[in-house]
Amino acid sequence: MNHKWFPLFCAGFFVFMLAWEVCAKGPMVSAMGNKHNLSAQNTAAGITYRAVDDAVNNPGGQQICIFCHTPHNSNPQGPLWNRRDTSQVFARYTSNTLQIKNLAASQYSVTGDSLGQPNGSSRLCLSCHDGVTGLGDVLRSGQMGQIQMLSGNNNITGVASFHPSTNKMKVGHHPVSFVYATSFDYKTQLGTMIGLNPGVFKLPAQAPNPEMAAKVKLQDSKRDSRGWMQCTTCHDPHQNMGNDETTYPPAFTRKITPFWVYSGATAVAGHDGVCTSCHLNLLAPYNVGGSNPPWPYP
Repeated sequence: MNHKWFPLFCAGFFVFMLAWEVCAKGPMVSAMGNKHNLSAQNTAAGITYRAVDDAVNNPGGQQICIFCHTPHNSNPQGPLWNRRDTSQVFARYTSNTLQIKNLAASQYSVTGDSLGQPNGSSRLCLSCHDGVTGLGDVLRSGQMGQIQMLSGNNNITGVASFHPSTNKMKVGHHPVSFVYATSFDYKTQLGTMIGLNPGVFKLPAQAPNPEMAAKVKLQDSKRDSRGWMQCTTCHDPHQNMGNDETTYPPAFTRKITPFWVYSGATAVAGHDGVCTSCHLNLLAPYNVGGSNPPWPYP
């Protein structure tokens, strides 16, 4: 190699490796190490919830997709959905600064079940994350009875549980299951958060980063051509688009970007990048001190 080109080669290689690291993704749901892979084969370090490894008596536990999906006789609640609706009633986020509760276009109910909320994909998430429903409690298990999970790990507990007793749906988490955009052509937003606060909110499709604009999506929960803010707006249940293990606080066990739809140069950059897909100014809609409960969501 010509030595005068060696520094340029090294610099180029460094840039390439840095870009690769930034874009590094977590394992796919079909791979070892993905926490949504509940199959008995997922014996990777850090995996708590998985099925009993018994191909004869627990054949369903050898599969991956079966914990959420089935090709036949599925629950119409979701795409080829293989789970039952959660039986829990969840408190809804509210505060004296919450604007969406007063907007008819938002279809947000602070009392919960009056509109079947949480609804859409957020409710699908809660069929596991409600802290009560067994992870192996599927509609079609391919065996007699339900899929057997490892002892003591049949239902989600701890930081990933949204059991009503944790009050997480009411305090400390972004509200979900509300109409953020009234149409997918994004031309008319009368009566929505965007229409009333054009200097504060925007549509994800307007994100300056094309990759992020393609990742952060509103969901058509009721096939009504409206853009609903759901858990899957920020989270991808099949794969974490970032592979940054940073937690907050540092001693905590919850990652800053769990199953995140976008990867930034750091976990914080990826996290805030998704936030700014809708929030023009991260400070503008926040009122930590004046809300009850004191959380900064509009």
